[in-house]
Amino acid sequence: MACWERKVEGLGPYLRLQSSMKTGSIAYSSEIKLPTHTGTHVDAPGHMIDRYFDAGIDVDTLDLDVLNELSTLPKRCTQFEDFVKPSIT
Repeated sequence: MACWERKVEGLGPYLRLQSSMKTGSIAYSSEIKLPTHTGTHVDAPGHMIDRYFDAGIDVDTLDLDVLNELSTLPKRCTQFEDFVKPSIT
C-alpha cells in the first residue's frame, strides 16, 4: 500500500506479530498500522478530481444506507475457549 505523505515509498513494517505461541504466548496477536489516509477514497472520484468535487460528488452526497446496510451477525461472539483444546489431567 502506497503512502504518499512519506518520502520513502510504502509503509515500512505495517504488520507486526506482537505475540506468538511459538515463543510461549497463549495466542497469536498481530498489530496493523495504517495511515490516516486509508479509506478516504470511498468518495472517489470527487476526492481527487476537482470537476467531480465541484459537481457535488463528494462524501457529503454519499448514500449512507449503501455503506451501513444490515449484516448477518453470529448467534454469539467467538470466545477464546473456542480455539483452545482442554488440557488432559
